[in-house]
Amino acid sequence: MTFIHAALILAFSISLGKPFAGDEEYKKIEETVFKAKSVQALKEFKTDGTDPLGKFQAALVFYRYGNMTTNVSYTKKSVKLLTELCKSEKNVYTYTYLGVAYATLAQFDPDPFKKIEAGTQAKTMFELAVKRFPDHYLPRFYRAMIYLFLPGFAGGDEQTGVNDMKFVIEKLPASDARPEFKGFVYFIYGVYWGEKKNDYSTGLKFLNMAKPFIDDPKFQDSFDKKVKEFQDKLKK
Repeated sequence: MTFIHAALILAFSISLGKPFAGDEEYKKIEETVFKAKSVQALKEFKTDGTDPLGKFQAALVFYRYGNMTTNVSYTKKSVKLLTELCKSEKNVYTYTYLGVAYATLAQFDPDPFKKIEAGTQAKTMFELAVKRFPDHYLPRFYRAMIYLFLPGFAGGDEQTGVNDMKFVIEKLPASDARPEFKGFVYFIYGVYWGEKKNDYSTGLKFLNMAKPFIDDPKFQDSFDKKVKEFQDKLKK
């Protein structure tokens, strides 16, 4: 109950305020920060901005740094900045990436109780983002990841997750999504079909759709291993 109460307080606290910067400005920052493929590259970004866009850049850098290194202190910095931003900068990027930062905490925080709390907050933010921006692919995809891969008792909802993924994949070709994000979407949906449904043919179909968008060596390695795994399963 404490975790749910905290999530409701968070939802209420960001329900006020008006945007001060356009979505296109946040989109440019997202694209720039995600071009960095290493910790060293992330260190080149400024993280001391005091305006909303500067704070958003810092939040994304801290999130990616924490994700690459599993150092939750940086992820917590990202959560703090994005929580502040969501009180005034009400756009799909601040809402969704606050959820993503919480999801990262749920993955890497060593404290099991904090994992649960962060997971609850992540789900709350994705639900709020989808409700506020129902036609945008970004929050739908991250909500789908939670619903598809969590068991029902932990908040999973497979049918909603599948519906979200179908929506995202329909929107994706004509969207402004980053190429590597498109590849990640197809990859995750392929993994879902193979690992959760044991449908390796459908899994490989979506993995093949991801292939043209992969340019990161680490992602390529994961992709190659998953393709081989599914191909081997089909031979049995």
